[in-house]
Order: sequence, then structure tokens, then C-alpha cells
Amino acid sequence: MAYDFTKFSPQSFERFAQALVVKALGNGVQVYGAGPDGGREASYNGRLEISTHGAQWDGYVVVQAKHRGMPKGGSDDAAWLERELAADLDKFVEPSRGLQKPDYYLAITNVTLTSVQSTSAKGGQQKIEDFFQRYQAPLGLRGWLVWHADTLSAMLDDYEGIRTR
Repeated sequence: MAYDFTKFSPQSFERFAQALVVKALGNGVQVYGAGPDGGREASYNGRLEISTHGAQWDGYVVVQAKHRGMPKGGSDDAAWLERELAADLDKFVEPSRGLQKPDYYLAITNVTLTSVQSTSAKGGQQKIEDFFQRYQAPLGLRGWLVWHADTLSAMLDDYEGIRTR
């Protein structure tokens, strides 16, 4: 089933994302409240049952939620997400901020990332994958994952307690 994530405010979407992360990753997740959060809604340090880019996640994970009030679809949403994530990831690259660099990055967004736009153009998922690859060396990222609107819908189908709240 598809869900309408545009009804959330940015703050309520962050709380929703935090609830999903705790449900999916467990009680070891550190959730951050309102105010300066160091570019994260939540974090986790340790081994997870997530494997991406050929390896199981084991290290410091940063979780960041990004809510777009009126998603436009297609490449526009991917470009918006890229700009939003770049602003946050740049904080980790800047030494003067003193932020711990993530080993893994989980982005949660209400936009839908397309798989393929056409045979000659990359879809939103590939554009975001390329984006993270550009940050891989500067941050030392070992893996990343994006839970976009389609992923969130699939998760809600399984997480009745969150869905009915």
C-alpha cells in the first residue's frame, strides 16, 4: 500500500523516522530531540543486520530524515535530496565542527526515488548512489542506504504499531 507522507510536518516526519529506526534497528539507537543535532536525527554504534556495498554494517551509523513538503517527482526530487544531504554531509567534512564522521549513513525521506527515468538517463536511486560515492572518500563512508517513500510504505505494511499511530 502507498502512504501519503506529505501530510507530515518536517518535525513530525523526523519523529516518524526515529520511530521506524528504533523499530528496525533496535533499542540501541540513540534518538536526538529538537535543537542542534550534529546533522543527525539518530545514531547507532555497533553491528547491524544491514548489508550494503558488499559488507555488513558494523560501526558508527548516522540517521538523517529529509522531508519535502510537496514532492515533485522524478529527477527534481533526487536533485532536492542531493542538495539537502550535501548540506548535512558537508558538516562532517568540515574539521572545525568536530563531528564524528559516520562509518554508515541512513537517509530517510518522503520523496520517491525512481529506478530508471529512461534508457539514456539515470533514475533517482542511481543519482543518489553516485552522490554518496562522491562523499565516500572524504568521510570514510563504508556504506549508505536511503529509505525513500516506497521503502517507507513497505515498512509500514509490516509495522502495524507505527502505521496505526
